[in-house]
Order: sequence, then structure tokens, then C-alpha cells
Amino acid sequence: MKKIIFLSAFLMLLIGCSSAYQAEKKPRKVNYTCPYDSALTIEYSADGETAILRDQQDETFDFKRKISASGTIYEGNGGVSFHEKAGKILIEFVKGNTVECKEYKK
Repeated sequence: MKKIIFLSAFLMLLIGCSSAYQAEKKPRKVNYTCPYDSALTIEYSADGETAILRDQQDETFDFKRKISASGTIYEGNGGVSFHEKAGKILIEFVKGNTVECKEYKK
């Protein structure tokens, strides 16, 4: 009986901690520097399932996360996609033409 009570209390603690962690997730905004002094800003949703990219001309692109073995891949409309990994993104505005951008930390 004591084991059941202890196990129940432990499970309640785990459930409480996991829901508290979920509540703390917030959208994140990341700035990237790219070749030729260009810059991009990507705002990732709190759950990481979607992202919005803004370029220097205030053009926006919407993305959805796809399954990836390494890093995170986001695909958007019109063939635009990017692969995020370790503070860098590889972005394709045109198929076969990849540009590497690095996270800019102030």
C-alpha cells in the first residue's frame, strides 16, 4: 500500500513539473547575418512547429517544420526552405542555391 501511495505521489509530481515546463515555452526571435551584409529575422512559434521569416525588405515567408534526422528543417510555400542546426541556417530561396547564415547575438 505504501508503494502505491508513493508511486501516486511521484507521478503527480512529474505531471505537475511537465505542465509547468510547457507553460514556460515562449516564441523565440532569432536574427541571422548572411553573405553580402544581408540579414534575416526568424520568429519561431512556442512549440517550434511554425516559423515566420522576415528579410530586410520586410517580405515575410511562412514555414512549417518537417521531420529531420539532424537539426530542424522548415518548408514554406513556393519551394523556399531552410535547415537550422547549431546556430546556423542553410536557406534556399531558389532550388539548388543554398545560402548559409549565422545567428547574430547582440
